[in-house]
Amino acid sequence: MYFWDKLNKIRYDGIYGKTWQSRLLKIDNDSPKLRIKESNYSGNLHCGSIPSSLSGFDFPVKSSAKIFHCASLDNNVRQRKYNWYRTMDPDNNMTDNYKHMIGPDGKFSGKHGYYFKKIPNELTYDLS
Repeated sequence: MYFWDKLNKIRYDGIYGKTWQSRLLKIDNDSPKLRIKESNYSGNLHCGSIPSSLSGFDFPVKSSAKIFHCASLDNNVRQRKYNWYRTMDPDNNMTDNYKHMIGPDGKFSGKHGYYFKKIPNELTYDLS
C-alpha cells in the first residue's frame, strides 16, 4: 500500500490497488548465500523481491498483511523517484514511461484518475 501525501491516505487506483507480491520470508543460517538474480537493467532495476537461491518457499500463500510504502508519501520524493526511473530506464513503453508514479494518468493509473482510501487515525503512526 502506498501512502500519498498524508499518513492516513493511500493510493488505491490502477495497479496501486491490485498489486500483490511475495515479500515476507524466513531466512535461516544460509542467508549469506542468498542472492537477488541480476536483471537486464542497470542498478538491478526491476529485480525480484525474493532471492532466487531461496529454497522451501515454492508455494507462496496470500496474506492479509499489508506493507506500507513511504516513498510515495511526499510529492518531491515521488518526482525524484520518477526522474530516476526515467533516467535509468528511458522510453520504457511497457511501463507507460512510469507516468503512474507521479500522476493520475497512464495505463497503470485508475480508469477515472486518482482513487484514495483513508486509513483510520488509530492505525497510523508518526514518522517524526
